[in-house]
Amino acid sequence: MSDGSRGEPAVRLERPVRIQRPWLRRLLRLAIVCLGVAIVAALSDIRLFDRGRECAAAVHGQRQDAVAVCQRAYQDNQDPVIGVLLAKAYYGSGDKDAAKWLARQLETTPQRSDALQMLGRIARDEGENDDAATAFQKARRLHRIERRWEGLAGDDGMLAMVQVDRDEFAEALRLVNDCIADARLAGSFTLQRYCHLAAAKTLTQIGYWPAAAHELDIAADLSTTDFERSGVMYLRGSYESEMHHPEAASSFFQNALRLRGRPQDIQWIRTTLLDLAYSYAEQDAIGDAQRYLADATLLDADHTKESERTWVAARIAYSQHDLAGAASLVEKYFQPPGPGDSSDRDDRIDVAVLGAQIELDRNNLERARYWAQRGIDQAELVRGAQPVLELRPWVLTKRRAPYELLFVALARSHQVEAAAMAFDQWQGRTVRDALARSKSPASLGYRDIADHITQLGQWLPVVSRAPLARKPDPEAVLRTMRDIDLLALIVAQGEVWRLTANHGPPRLTRIGRVDEIKNLVDRFRGNPGDVAAASAVAALLLPDDVFRTTREALQVLIDGELAGLPVAALRRGGLPLVALRPIVRLLRLPETRCVHVTNSGRATVLAYSPGDLPETQREAEQVSLLLHAIGDTGAAATKAVLLSASYDAVLHVATHGKVGMDAAALALADGDVSALEISARGIAPSLAVLSACDAAVSKDPELAGSLVAGFLGAGSQHVVATLSGISDAGAPEIATRFYRAGGRADPVRALAKVQSELAKTSNVDWQRFAVFGLDVCPEDVSESR
Repeated sequence: MSDGSRGEPAVRLERPVRIQRPWLRRLLRLAIVCLGVAIVAALSDIRLFDRGRECAAAVHGQRQDAVAVCQRAYQDNQDPVIGVLLAKAYYGSGDKDAAKWLARQLETTPQRSDALQMLGRIARDEGENDDAATAFQKARRLHRIERRWEGLAGDDGMLAMVQVDRDEFAEALRLVNDCIADARLAGSFTLQRYCHLAAAKTLTQIGYWPAAAHELDIAADLSTTDFERSGVMYLRGSYESEMHHPEAASSFFQNALRLRGRPQDIQWIRTTLLDLAYSYAEQDAIGDAQRYLADATLLDADHTKESERTWVAARIAYSQHDLAGAASLVEKYFQPPGPGDSSDRDDRIDVAVLGAQIELDRNNLERARYWAQRGIDQAELVRGAQPVLELRPWVLTKRRAPYELLFVALARSHQVEAAAMAFDQWQGRTVRDALARSKSPASLGYRDIADHITQLGQWLPVVSRAPLARKPDPEAVLRTMRDIDLLALIVAQGEVWRLTANHGPPRLTRIGRVDEIKNLVDRFRGNPGDVAAASAVAALLLPDDVFRTTREALQVLIDGELAGLPVAALRRGGLPLVALRPIVRLLRLPETRCVHVTNSGRATVLAYSPGDLPETQREAEQVSLLLHAIGDTGAAATKAVLLSASYDAVLHVATHGKVGMDAAALALADGDVSALEISARGIAPSLAVLSACDAAVSKDPELAGSLVAGFLGAGSQHVVATLSGISDAGAPEIATRFYRAGGRADPVRALAKVQSELAKTSNVDWQRFAVFGLDVCPEDVSESR
């Protein structure tokens, strides 16, 4: 048999398909194992992904099991992303120590930016604003580099709140602007809502009410859950409370509580309950106030809110006419605070004011003076620590209240000179504060308002040094009162007092309550030409000896709700007072009896009308001829021309006058010029004649935010201005007669001459003008006029 018969080729053909080699078998087994491992790993990844997703959902949904869910997810693989979610869950549950510890661990991971944000939130909650600002600023830089807009928007909003806590309102508003822009890039309506809430808080703090309400409306529209709506409701309640609308405030606070639905938010619930209790106490709804106070007390186991609870309890006791109990609680409020206590700076003023009111009701005048002075001291502490914040409208009200109470206590004690100086103190403080008060720009742009606040911060120190606003020499004031003929009408705690001095010691007389004489005074102010009303008001408010024929000026200071009273038109026997004697109006008690008029120098005349004051052009032309000046009218009547008149002898302005919630302003061709700007820029002609509506009017009771105060605060000697609206037709006649009568040399007697003449004519605008400043010294008065 040959070799070919052995079948060797067949054997060779079988070997490749039988897989006899050991290494190949091992390779197959390894592949099977790897496949199994991969399958197990994939299943594990899916499980981890599901757990991470569940953790995120629990945190974002603010579920009560968020901590447990995220702990399981984080234990599986220590993923820093889930670690950040766990830290948020800890924070949301109130376990801030655990949140801080975990955030510290995450600082060395790729999630450092989110960890820093969490550390910033905790630091702010603990009152460590500097540490919070540092953490948020670092987080902002990292989030911007990472282009993570959601995280960046959160940094912006939270850092804005830190800046509000630090009274850095301009920077807070700039951050709010960035917050909204970044939230829009992130496509997050939740973050946009948060940014608008931050804007509302900031604007509320600085008293920009319309803008704050607008932000709250936007935040409400962006709210999608009851939890979010409750936050907006709470801020709306706070807003209404600051606006002194307790009924509306309590309604919003109640809705906020109803929508919250999270029992773990003990601090928020406790604060809201206290706000509710106070709102109901203000409404004298004592049962509701006591119920909410009791609920808040149960939640205040650590006594963090003890001061606030004591304050509300004192308010309730006072409403119940329990004066002894209320007085005891006021004393308790001012005892040294415990370690966890935090009392609001504004509340301390309110509590001291309540203490003074209680003692006045008990006729304990010495203790009333003590508490009133304590309230004044508290207001000064607030003011010294934060000058811009202290100029909020409600703080201005708080500032006046303790002065009023001190005045009443001194007046009832027959300490006339001390009472007069207390009155002068609040007049001077208001002149300074109201001039410097921020005026809301027409635009709601955050950066516009921020720039305005920054400008305010630059102007405030200048205004604060104005002679009109500084603290006077009491001896000089009292000496001057004995050397002039003075009439001051003072409104304090709803009562009208008359302070008079006629070349002798001052005298105080209580006239009655404002509400008892309001209708008669309003009737007269509405129609000063009503002889019967003018005579009745004069009999009520003025002493008999002011109605005498003399060239000595009656120096008049009128406060409060009576501030716009046209004294010149008050009558006796049908004859207006100004026909008997000249009148000069004051903004505070004088330190000197007269001034020497600066009547030489340039004169500037401006007239601007957008088309509805056709007579302003004619007035400017006539006045320019009388003053030998070149008038700037229409588009040429600009702020630059007004500023150029800073050292002129005479400035005459015929235009629209505007009075807003904050201060008055003159309308010029290139924009409005406020009383604050006039004072801060030192626009101080010797004589300023303002032929504009409401030039001597402002929303504050002392006329301190008026254009008159702006010019006098800048250093002008005299300002002729209007106490109400005037007609376009009547003003030119008054202006031209005034200069022909020698108004440049002696504005006090010139205006008196014009008014006494026009009282016999059909001109009805004469009674609406007044000259503010000091009397002209006798040696400068020409007897021939």
